[in-house]
Amino acid sequence: MLEGGQLASQPTLSRFLSRTDEETVHSLRCLNLELVEFFLQFHQLNQLIVDIDSTHFTTYGKQEGVAYNAHYRAHGYHPLYAFEGKTGYCFNAQLRPGNRYCSEEADSFITPVLERFNQLLFRMDSGFATPKLYDLIEKTGQYYLIKLKKNTVLSRLGDLSLPCPQDEDLTILPHSAYSETLYQAGSWSHKRRVCQFSERKEGNLFYDVISLVTNMTSGTSQDQFQLYRGRGQAENFIKEMKEGFFGDKTDSSTLIKNEVRMMMSCIAYNLYLFLKHLAGGDFQTLTIKRFRHLFLHVVGKCVRTGRKQLLKLSSLYAYSELFSALYSRIRKVNLNLPVPYEPPRRKASLMMH
Repeated sequence: MLEGGQLASQPTLSRFLSRTDEETVHSLRCLNLELVEFFLQFHQLNQLIVDIDSTHFTTYGKQEGVAYNAHYRAHGYHPLYAFEGKTGYCFNAQLRPGNRYCSEEADSFITPVLERFNQLLFRMDSGFATPKLYDLIEKTGQYYLIKLKKNTVLSRLGDLSLPCPQDEDLTILPHSAYSETLYQAGSWSHKRRVCQFSERKEGNLFYDVISLVTNMTSGTSQDQFQLYRGRGQAENFIKEMKEGFFGDKTDSSTLIKNEVRMMMSCIAYNLYLFLKHLAGGDFQTLTIKRFRHLFLHVVGKCVRTGRKQLLKLSSLYAYSELFSALYSRIRKVNLNLPVPYEPPRRKASLMMH
């Protein structure tokens, strides 16, 4: 499909999906990582932030791997995603049965990213708070910032960090406070730094304590929470993947075929993000739905002469100059990827008129 010189037709795609297997998924994953590594060369990033998150794909049939998920209270799949927190590029995606827990297979899921890139910071929620992931990331010399599940010990540590008024006047207690401590759970091999945020909401007597575990030694507890809160952007990345690129399309009967569909959506999503970066300016705020309307669903005519091909756009098209500028930038990109797609063992203004 990639060496034909033109886009694959629908029958070709159907034949391709009919004979896909695990090797196909592996090849698409390697291709996706090659693309992301190439795209990141166009960004000035000193550190890559890797946001790991899971989501839910609702199904309406008896596809392979479909199961009930108690958290979402629905039948479907429970896939994993890994996004770069600043640019939105998707490092990896994996389709899993619906009854898998968040952190299940997460260690093997992030391994290709650890092997290929350097200067990484992983951000995850409490569903991924497992010592297996802590140890893996520490072993490779990278960093993590992971939310911990609430328990009485952590809540007590957060309460002890608060000031204690002598006159027992609770009205002078702060509404929120940051603190940190060294903490070791029973399943941990050693003590780790835990940053805490204690908040007492209006009308409540007790504090709600949120805890983050990290192997970073620099920065205050407040700095760590401010950094962690940026992880919420991953929800928007997943939403764009689903709504704009049909990432949750699960029409095939087998899990492998549906995972191939998922990886194809992931690659298309990354290509579009790179396209927006090349365009710059207000292009970067466009969703794919809006971009399609402005620059793809355009009336035009292709005229071939002896020496060249001309694309003639309607005189009523308001964005013809922007279209030409974007096309010119795309043509200057030299996108040469190795074949087969086996990753090497190394680190690695739109104005609306």
